[in-house]
Amino acid sequence: MNRALYVCLDRGVPVGGTKGASIHVGEMIRALAAEGCDVTLLARRVEASPQDATALPVTAVDGSFRFVPNRTLRRDLREVAARPRFRATVNAAIAGAAPSFVYERYALFRTEATTAARRAGIPVVLEVNAPLVEEERRFRSLALRRLAERAERRAWSAADIVVVPSTPLGRRVEAVRGRPVLVAPNAVDPAVFSPADPDRELRTSLGLDGRFVVGFAGSLKAWHDLGTVVEAVAALGADGALLLVGEGPDRAAVSARCERSGVRAAFTGAVPHDAVARYLALADACVASLTADPSLDYFSPLKALEYMACGRPAVVALAGDLRALVERQVAVGYRAGDAADLAGVLRRLAEDPRERERLGAAGRAHAVGWTWRDVARQVLQTVASARSASATA
Repeated sequence: MNRALYVCLDRGVPVGGTKGASIHVGEMIRALAAEGCDVTLLARRVEASPQDATALPVTAVDGSFRFVPNRTLRRDLREVAARPRFRATVNAAIAGAAPSFVYERYALFRTEATTAARRAGIPVVLEVNAPLVEEERRFRSLALRRLAERAERRAWSAADIVVVPSTPLGRRVEAVRGRPVLVAPNAVDPAVFSPADPDRELRTSLGLDGRFVVGFAGSLKAWHDLGTVVEAVAALGADGALLLVGEGPDRAAVSARCERSGVRAAFTGAVPHDAVARYLALADACVASLTADPSLDYFSPLKALEYMACGRPAVVALAGDLRALVERQVAVGYRAGDAADLAGVLRRLAEDPRERERLGAAGRAHAVGWTWRDVARQVLQTVASARSASATA
């Protein structure tokens, strides 16, 4: 039996939480376990411990550097100062769990698991979901940028296997790493996300009766370009409505924009992952939106596969790997950042129930062909190949 030590030392990714990154962690742990792995979880934040893994505690980062007035610098200094503590924690986990491989979710400033696994002679898989230094600097704040960049390069280069969810991100990592990466797109659990009749009482309670409902599920953040979505729904007039399933820092701004544009909007806030499908069933079409900025084309939204698995017509931004869904005719596309183009696509769907039915069926058929177990299986096969090549060498 394979034994996996799953390491998530990202302060912003609580295991068992409702955000996309948290869902990704939980799904991968379940998938690895379903593929026969004995999984031990070493996570910095655990809101709900997964049933498919033995969770180990991580010593919290201490509250030193209180004298530093700059909040961002204080946080970054604490992250760097935590390295010896995290190193000891990871070494103890490897010694206790005796894993056949380490699976680490890449986190800002963190290299401890990759380094420890290499020293122990254990294969290490590094899952890279974003160029975090760039994201942190651009969308939040980062004081110790050079230290973070060095850690990122070291982690990307040292791992035996790097797995990424999109081709554009793979190219970025390969440029640093100088070796190929495994591209394994984000997947879906078709048992959790499946077609269902809409809950009429829920639809009424949200004020969506008698309208063409455009759905969006995910974090309400800048890179999802929700302003374009609001503008497109506004172009549908009184017949349109927007359903936003999720929470995020841009909620107030999106709500204000809906009010100014006269868009009927229903905000659910954060909901448990297994309840998202109930809300998606209320939508006549669902949008996986992204900004037109080409530097953000590396995103591989979970939501697109979840929409399709639910049998909802998926409308996706023509950016990055989302284009492939349009090429396969399992989703329809719009020019990223172009509200008029998106409005035109939505209007055509509103007027053509047969096309909505066709898209929903095609999307479902595509989604069930790529599950989290498929991702886990691909990772395990790559680990086995790397181990075989190492033994031969």
